[in-house]
Amino acid sequence: MNDLDPKLLSKCINEQEDGILINIEVKPGARTNGIEGVDEWRGCIEVRLKARAEKGKANKELIQMLSSLLALPPSNFIIVKGEKSRRKNIKILGLKADMLVQRLNQ
Repeated sequence: MNDLDPKLLSKCINEQEDGILINIEVKPGARTNGIEGVDEWRGCIEVRLKARAEKGKANKELIQMLSSLLALPPSNFIIVKGEKSRRKNIKILGLKADMLVQRLNQ
């Protein structure tokens, strides 16, 4: 994964009292899992997933991927909006914006 520009990432993140809310656009059915980049115009992080968007498989894979990438338990991730959409708002409990940027760029 290429380094993600902190200025672009900041457009995708809303700091909250108990964590952060991030905007994500999922691309299911990809060859590999990973973060593709940041869509500056839409203000979201683009994520590729191998899983198809059926019966919650892509959502589960997204949470597992983020959990592994950010070194947090899956229980810290909540899909707030977009459970049946490619565009999602995900709340990450116990994480600050600067920590997210640092971990995504490791």
